[in-house]
Amino acid sequence: MDKQFLSLFFVALLNYVSPQSRKRYYPEQIHIAPGSEPNSMTVVWVTLDKAPQTLIRFGRETNRGKLKYWTAVGKKTLFQYGKNWFYVHYAVMRKLDPVSQYKYRVGSDAGWSAIYSFNTLPSAGFNESFSMCIFGDLAAGPKGVLTPYLIDAAREQKFNLIMHTGDIGYDFHRARKGNQFMNELQEVFAQVPYLIVVGNHEREPGRSDFYNIRQRFRMPNSVDDSNQFYSFDVGPVHFVVINTELYYSRDNARDARTQFAWLIDDLQRARLNFATTPWIVVFQHRPFTCSSGKTDRCPISGNDRLRSGAYGVPGPELAYTQFSVDLVFSGHEHLYERFNPMRVTTSDTMIFDAQNEHQIHNSEGPIHITTGVAGSPHSLHHFRSIPIPGSIVRIREYGYTLLTVESSNRLKIEQIAVKRNNEVVDSLTLTKSLL
Repeated sequence: MDKQFLSLFFVALLNYVSPQSRKRYYPEQIHIAPGSEPNSMTVVWVTLDKAPQTLIRFGRETNRGKLKYWTAVGKKTLFQYGKNWFYVHYAVMRKLDPVSQYKYRVGSDAGWSAIYSFNTLPSAGFNESFSMCIFGDLAAGPKGVLTPYLIDAAREQKFNLIMHTGDIGYDFHRARKGNQFMNELQEVFAQVPYLIVVGNHEREPGRSDFYNIRQRFRMPNSVDDSNQFYSFDVGPVHFVVINTELYYSRDNARDARTQFAWLIDDLQRARLNFATTPWIVVFQHRPFTCSSGKTDRCPISGNDRLRSGAYGVPGPELAYTQFSVDLVFSGHEHLYERFNPMRVTTSDTMIFDAQNEHQIHNSEGPIHITTGVAGSPHSLHHFRSIPIPGSIVRIREYGYTLLTVESSNRLKIEQIAVKRNNEVVDSLTLTKSLL
């Protein structure tokens, strides 16, 4: 028998992957997020077994209508939680053109994903309109009411990025539940940048390190790669994410101090960068106050742990006023509630009644919005009979919030009620003087 033929036969045999094994190398749970470097995008995916490579092949059409492709090599880590294990892969697409469409697929010689496309975001300071879909408290499976509507809205390109304000799939630490949630929404998350906030259901029993959040995601500019607190710029907006759960366990006191010091520094830098990013928008899971009928979660005095601080760590609310934060979005309460601007000082909280409840120019303080109506394992919460002072809009319907950056001095917030044929049930336009 020909020696060359035998050599080729054995090489092919060594590289052969059976259809059964190939399934374990096939990428799943694919999701993208803005990268830490300007004009970059990070892709994360999972394989059930150790794939031979971690690769992205991505490209776009040139001005002449030809396709130009590149390859990015990434890294993989072993995810091990209890009896569950799999491999998490991540790689970065760099030097992308802003506001442009790219196509990509991920995987290895043992198995490739389908081809997905995404649109890059406006660079910092770039005066280009874009929209962010914001929601909290979304369950996996049929309890996740928003899921089919979110898939449809993404197909219709109604938003350019997504912010999930905590409670991701519920009991995300259970591998089956977390995997189910990420696979159910892969079609969306693989094509629209998906960003996360840590919620109380992201805390694993008997642990304080938020292992699933650390391992499964790669958020931009995340401190210590923990994905718990981070910030990034898109167009004229500086977005900030914090982890309010750090105020609820003494085991997290050190991380809470680190987060608070980082937050002050980040907000100071953002104010100095006003000419580039004049808007500051913050996301956290727990609200400072709310009109929920669950008074144990929302006492009339507000959430003292977050407002006053805990374990010797100051709460962030005062800093939001000091550094002129514009908007604060939260979840946790399964309702939608919008407040008038509030300025917090060391001695008082001042509420400014809006002359026009749907339009505010040069807001006197941060505007707080709770949007936790995506669909949890529990029903929507009821409002108390007498709302909290400053509460101006209260809606008990499933939906999501759409934040549209129309220009460098104009933002629009809309609450979409998905079971009312996507009717806009609340709207607010914010404008500000840039000089």
